[in-house]
Amino acid sequence: MRTRTTVLLAALAAALVGCSDSRHPVATAHAQPLTQPRAAAVARGKVEMPGGMLEVAPPVDGVVASVAVAEGAGVRRGDLLLTLDSPAVRQDLATAQAELALAQARQRAQAGRAAPARDLLARWQEAARAGAADPAREEEARQSLREAESGVAVADAEVQLARVRVQAAQSQVDRLRVTAPQDGSVLALPAQPGSRVAAQGGRALAVLLPARPALVRAEVNESFAPAVKAGMKVAVVPDGAAGDGARALAGQVMRISPVWGPSRLDEDAPVRSGQRVLECWIALQQPDALRVGQTVRVTFHE
Repeated sequence: MRTRTTVLLAALAAALVGCSDSRHPVATAHAQPLTQPRAAAVARGKVEMPGGMLEVAPPVDGVVASVAVAEGAGVRRGDLLLTLDSPAVRQDLATAQAELALAQARQRAQAGRAAPARDLLARWQEAARAGAADPAREEEARQSLREAESGVAVADAEVQLARVRVQAAQSQVDRLRVTAPQDGSVLALPAQPGSRVAAQGGRALAVLLPARPALVRAEVNESFAPAVKAGMKVAVVPDGAAGDGARALAGQVMRISPVWGPSRLDEDAPVRSGQRVLECWIALQQPDALRVGQTVRVTFHE
């Protein structure tokens, strides 16, 4: 009897296992493909540098004396880019230094007058205490000392003013050494040795690409705009990449413009009447993978 019961239980267990296998197949590592995120919107875009390129303007009027860097070179803040020559600026420094020397000479002269006036007043005061001096002579000596001390104060002020003028003139001379205002790469050097430059309305001495991450500026049309939100994940593919299998770069929407505007991707193309786009800025996980100015296709994922 026990043997019969055992056989029945074994048969029942085998039947349950077979039923379970037919209704609930065992999952394997290759049974189901990974689910791709669904696209919520698509847009065209362009890699841009926030704030644009950095144009280094001439600080003073002059002539380019020498160029210390080459196009394509990386620079750090404070590195020398160019040296200018300006006779007018150097003449201003020489004049300011001469004025300082003159003021210092006057200061010494006034100090030399004050000491005898002080001694004379002391002698008249001593004689007055002994009753051997006219009070009027003592008052004259006191007045002479006041005038001498006033002259010293004026001379001191003139020296201070002359020093300030020298510092200002020296600052202008120091500006003849044009340095990089921040880290970056030299894109262009429009001014070469011998070029005459002007501080007002003149061309740039150098154009730098700042050393900070570039962003993608995507232009979303009106039909896709409601689906685009800050913080969304995106996939960025450069224009011209071969086929649908082109490697996409991951990114995230950082901010969205609060206003509508015309497209700026094709600046040479005529603006279509009534066409508006919404700009959104995208940060890439690998910002160095694309170059500034490169056009891209952007897919926004839910």
